[in-house]
Amino acid sequence: MELRHLRYFVSVAEELHFARAAARLNISAPTLSHQIGALETLLGAKLFTRKTKSAVSLTHSGKRFLIEAQETLKQAAIAELVGRQAGRGDAGSISIGYVFSAGCSGLVPSTMAGFRKSHPEVSFQLARMQTFAQFKGLNEGTLDIAFTRALQRYPSGLNGFIIERQPFWLALPVGHRLAASKHITPAMLVEEPFIAVSMEMEVGSLPIRFVANAVIRC
Repeated sequence: MELRHLRYFVSVAEELHFARAAARLNISAPTLSHQIGALETLLGAKLFTRKTKSAVSLTHSGKRFLIEAQETLKQAAIAELVGRQAGRGDAGSISIGYVFSAGCSGLVPSTMAGFRKSHPEVSFQLARMQTFAQFKGLNEGTLDIAFTRALQRYPSGLNGFIIERQPFWLALPVGHRLAASKHITPAMLVEEPFIAVSMEMEVGSLPIRFVANAVIRC
């Protein structure tokens, strides 16, 4: 049994007239009659009782089969829609890996929020990961996108592009020897102690500006 058999049957059941159903399906009435006969043979049940040459009525079996046929066609339409949405990237799940700084900066949530506005059916799977672990996940297919620091070169099969640049800010206590300075270079801070949260190893460029990078499989 194919979906077309169900479409033919439902059309005749709704029209209760072979000629009108055939016109609705854009096929000939004899072809439609033949297909309904084949369906009845396949099911081993009479679905229609003819009233005139073209007019028919549903049998008890036909009435029960109609309910199931309509539901099956409805589910098939939903499955087709979901498949098309997934093919366009409008549905499904996206696995995202990100380094600590990309998550703290707000880059990851803001990017997801913007994407979700136009793709509300897409869900996200998030994982904070070190850079090398993200590259491995991309190559193995367990990750779709990775947010890392910008690199000069990427592993074979991967490509990246800059999506955001963010400045670093330096907080100094009142009275610090550099507090009144208008320009502070990294070299001036070499011997200074820092207060910072624990961060995993993040490879990549680390200039004065943080460069967020998105990496995908080629």
